[in-house]
Amino acid sequence: MNLQSNILLIVFFIFSAPAFSTDLQGQLEAEVNQFITELEQTEGNDLVNLSNRITSSGLSETRLFDHVKNIILTKHTDIMSKSKNEKVVIRQVVALLRTLASSGNDEYSSTLERLVRESSNRSIRNRAKHVMSKIGFYQQRNQLMQNLEGHSNSQSLHTTRILNLLKSDNLIMNRFAAEEIFRAGSAAPVVQEWIATRLKRDLHNAESKLHIDTLAWYCKVLGLVNKPKYSEFLKEIVKDKSVDSKIRKHTKKILKS
Repeated sequence: MNLQSNILLIVFFIFSAPAFSTDLQGQLEAEVNQFITELEQTEGNDLVNLSNRITSSGLSETRLFDHVKNIILTKHTDIMSKSKNEKVVIRQVVALLRTLASSGNDEYSSTLERLVRESSNRSIRNRAKHVMSKIGFYQQRNQLMQNLEGHSNSQSLHTTRILNLLKSDNLIMNRFAAEEIFRAGSAAPVVQEWIATRLKRDLHNAESKLHIDTLAWYCKVLGLVNKPKYSEFLKEIVKDKSVDSKIRKHTKKILKS
């Protein structure tokens, strides 16, 4: 390779890598901005759904979760100022508390502690206390989800993040990913295929109760997000007596739903 070719190659790497990085950073910023805009405009049960989407995103940007904190405190004040609690607002706060903890940021512990002390609603107090203990878990989860080294522009950022959790060696993260997919009610085809492949590999090789539970969740996911495609596969699992009974029970249940 001559000198001119070497120079062109160096120039290509210098300019192409930052371009990709900048584009990815732009996507991340747009995602955060979109969530903030939706938080400012959404109410009712739609806010609960939005809260769940943010929780499952794996994001940890402070400017997003500061918005979540401010909404929680505003609604907390509103609840405390009324003689009768409004059920929809309570559901919103309960969901948003989990979202705040999902940032994985210990700085928000003081907000959670405040609601444990002050809230007049037991559901809110219990949720605040519970999610406070989960901040460390979410720190670990976010680190996995935010690794975008293997990201492909052919799929969404969220798909990459979910695959990161599914491919982790940590079964708790695997199960959490399945639970989040089930909660959302949808998954990209590449995620569905990954789960189906993993089921075929592990159905007869479950190593622990957690592994069995995770595989049961995988079956539930396939039955929920794409029953027409996977129904025959799931029916085979139900009939296979060599598969753990818990897995077969949950598979049978999702097929009937």
